Amino acid sequence: MTSVILGIILLYIAVIFLVWQLGLLSKDYKASVQVMNEQDSRIIAQEEHLKRTLEIMQDLAKKMHMQQEVLDRTTAKLGQIELQNVELIQILQNKSSNLR
Repeated sequence: MTSVILGIILLYIAVIFLVWQLGLLSKDYKASVQVMNEQDSRIIAQEEHLKRTLEIMQDLAKKMHMQQEVLDRTTAKLGQIELQNVELIQILQNKSSNLR
């Protein structure tokens, strides 16, 4: 009879220990889930930030390309004007030498 009571007491202690361990595991699991949720929200925020940064960079690249095209056209027109100035100077020099 004593061995039966001793067995029941040991079994009771084992069950209490298992319930205590289950409670610890449950707390750890909840903490892990909370950390994972926080990390997920950070990752989502970083992805959105990177997406917006990429959009801004693409817009800047388009604007720089447009500015380069304007610069190229301006440079070409400036070259034409310089040639016209050279021709105008030659014409003026010819007329001034003809007047002498």
